[in-house]
Amino acid sequence: MSDTPILFKYMPYRKESFENFFLRCTPRSALNDPFELRPSNEYMFDHTLDIHAQLEMTPETDVSKELFDFNRSFLKRAFKKIGIVSFTETSDNLLMWSHYAGNHRGIVVAFDTSHNFFKEDGSKSRQLGRVHYRKDRMKALPQRLKSSFHMADSTRIYFEKSDEWIYEKEHRLLSDLYAVDATLCTSDYYDTKLHYKYPDYEPTPVTDNLVSIGDIKNGNPPTPIYPQCSVADRHSQLRILIN
Repeated sequence: MSDTPILFKYMPYRKESFENFFLRCTPRSALNDPFELRPSNEYMFDHTLDIHAQLEMTPETDVSKELFDFNRSFLKRAFKKIGIVSFTETSDNLLMWSHYAGNHRGIVVAFDTSHNFFKEDGSKSRQLGRVHYRKDRMKALPQRLKSSFHMADSTRIYFEKSDEWIYEKEHRLLSDLYAVDATLCTSDYYDTKLHYKYPDYEPTPVTDNLVSIGDIKNGNPPTPIYPQCSVADRHSQLRILIN
């Protein structure tokens, strides 16, 4: 549960946003900071040590696939699995209106964080949290207090960003890219980039410009391979602010 009851999202005005109620869930390959979710070597080493320590403490326990996904050999796959829906604390930031709301011609949408859309399910791949800004990339696996024990916080890296972005006051909702409501791309992108690979596949029209391709590979969304596609979660109960 967020400690901020209302969060905002800047966006260009798109009529279809209020027809299908989709929000883009951005994969790592499409984030606007090229250094984001690319941890330092020191962080990777510390993460590997933590996994070995957990194995030594509970040698009789089967290590889950999710845990190994955060190991050095599988970190890229783990990052590809998780997408980010970005929000902010403020609705009156001039830079945000310029950068994300169509040069002040767009809108801001307000979200009630008590809505079920923001509900966490206890997994690492569904969390809502505040972004922490720092000058240097994370060099050690952070710890958090849980059940009176200090435990490694392996998802904290999703909520870390360079302090150059501090004006955004960002909050993030993590979501499993393989469990979202739709995988969308433009009709032009499908025709030029995907049709020749899947000549027998017929995408489902969503709007005049967007098609759904969520089942193009037997249910596996192609977003980790094709970053121009938008993976989307469905939201509801919107409030609109017009600049």
